[in-house]
Amino acid sequence: MNLLSPYLGIAAAAFQGAKAVSALNNKWLEGFEDRSGAGGYTKASGVDVWLHGASVGEVGGLVPLVRELRSAIPSIKLHVSTTSLTGRAEAAKLKPSNVPTLLPFDASKPVARVLDVLQPRLLVIAETEIWPALYQECSRRGVKIVIINGRISDMSFPRYRMFRPFLQQVLTKVTRFFVQTELDKQRYEALGAPGSTIRVCGSTKYDQAEIPGERTLSEFAAEIGIDPKLPCLAAGSVRPGEAEQVLQAYRDTLEMHPELQLIIAPRHPDKFEEVAKAIADFGLAFQRRSAGDADRLAKVVLLDSIGELKAAYGLATIAYVGGTLVPIGGHNPLEPAAFAIPVIVGPHTSNVRDAISQLAEAGAHLRIAGSEELTELLKKLLDSPAQVAEIGIASRRVWEANAGATNAVSDYVAGLLGYSDVSADQTQRRGIS
Repeated sequence: MNLLSPYLGIAAAAFQGAKAVSALNNKWLEGFEDRSGAGGYTKASGVDVWLHGASVGEVGGLVPLVRELRSAIPSIKLHVSTTSLTGRAEAAKLKPSNVPTLLPFDASKPVARVLDVLQPRLLVIAETEIWPALYQECSRRGVKIVIINGRISDMSFPRYRMFRPFLQQVLTKVTRFFVQTELDKQRYEALGAPGSTIRVCGSTKYDQAEIPGERTLSEFAAEIGIDPKLPCLAAGSVRPGEAEQVLQAYRDTLEMHPELQLIIAPRHPDKFEEVAKAIADFGLAFQRRSAGDADRLAKVVLLDSIGELKAAYGLATIAYVGGTLVPIGGHNPLEPAAFAIPVIVGPHTSNVRDAISQLAEAGAHLRIAGSEELTELLKKLLDSPAQVAEIGIASRRVWEANAGATNAVSDYVAGLLGYSDVSADQTQRRGIS
């Protein structure tokens, strides 16, 4: 029994309704031309690969894949679509062959209109994006579908299971699923996806193109005045409202561990001065990275520079990842995990839920609610080097589980496009000894 036909009929009627609403509502009107298969699509040209990510986070997962594909196939033509307007703006940074667009409404007519224009050989969709009409039309035209960073959340899974017969017919149209965890694989199979099409490889969102080697880190330590033989807390991507909490916890920890150093890195350059003032207000002597090479060791370093956070994590004994003590949603917790150190986060981690879930499963999840809990956790860890090492090994394993995702996906995509042997040795490409 074909369960897609009723869906397509309902979707067609819903599209006509949305079209009528857009004529009366300015909020609906913005972006509706894209969603109807017109708008930016009228200026687009044919591509090899159509990439789709719902919003900013999913587009972030496409960044390393685009980088690898362009390195392997310099002539490749790419189109990027998103579901949100903010995602579309972020997608422009990828500099695709066409101006990024919003995904067409999931009905046969707008989907067919877009496929007529783009004529992709392959559709790559990030995370949990199930669009029955799009999948159906791609399958009918011989356009292969690849899901990357696939995940099915605890909340979604019970609802999806209610529609298993329908979803099975949709999911069997996907050529390959690259999922984040073994649990995700089991859930996709439970919904009807063939197990032979599913591969567990982590997430490209957290992939690292390269991590600094020991020599680079040693030189960086000398430049900023950090002693690599002494413990160091690196607080990265700190947002407004967090610096004071981190500084309070650091100063309180100094009472028992006066040897502890701190590297604090604000997320945005326009907050450098604000954090500098906060450090001074706490009575802490510090050095600014922007002042140039340090001529002395410093207990506190303000990393008021761009592109050096990874190296700062490489010098750390413990990391705190910002955007988590304030309701931002968090930044990449696997960046410090690459250096086999404990990773501390606050309660706000909605943007990085999948990575946090992986760290929790590995026993490397350290969550605090505020400065007092951060102080207690820092003291506990610094009193137990063995525990620091154990948690660090666990966090590194989570990073390693994700570190090959981009290579796995890019090699597979290149193979589908008729290219092979496009990647060098994986460990060499990632600076892993």
